[in-house]
Amino acid sequence: MFIPTSPYSIMKFLAACLTLISVSPWMVNALPTPEDLTVLAYRAWDFRFLSEAPPVCNSSVNNIEYSILHYSGAQRRDCQVLNLAEFNSTNVKSISWKSPSDVNQYDLCMFSSSDCSGGKGSLLGSITNGWDVCYVYNGFESWTVVPNGEACVPGGGGDGAGEEE
Repeated sequence: MFIPTSPYSIMKFLAACLTLISVSPWMVNALPTPEDLTVLAYRAWDFRFLSEAPPVCNSSVNNIEYSILHYSGAQRRDCQVLNLAEFNSTNVKSISWKSPSDVNQYDLCMFSSSDCSGGKGSLLGSITNGWDVCYVYNGFESWTVVPNGEACVPGGGGDGAGEEE
C-alpha cells in the first residue's frame, strides 16, 4: 500500500484522488441508457395513436401527452394488424404521422380489413404528404408503410392509392 510521506507526495496523492472522484460520476453519466439509444436511433417515420381529436389535439404542437401507442421505423413496413390486446381502440381519437424527409419519405396506408386484404375497397385512406397530426381515426384495423408515391394497394394503379382525408 502506498503511504505518502512528504508534503509534495501527499499533495500529489490528494490531487490524483480528487481527479478520480470528480471524473468517476462523469464517466458513469456518459454511458447511454437504452432510452437514449432509442431516441438517437434513425427514424424515417413516426406513427402515434392519440387519445384526443381536434380541437383538444392541436396540430401545431406535438401532442405527445395524448400518445396511447407508438411505432417508428427506418423503412417500409408490410401489413400490421392493430393488436387490440395492446390497447383499447375505442380510446383512439386521432393519429399522428410524421415522415418529413425529402429523400426518405414514407406514406401511411390504412385498411378496413385486419390483414390489409380487399384491394382498393378496403383502403380507408392514406397520408402521403409526410406530415399529419390529429388526423381523425377512421376505424382502420391494419396499416402499411410504403415509400412515398408507391401504391398502397399493389397492382391497384394510381398514385398513393388513397386520397388523403
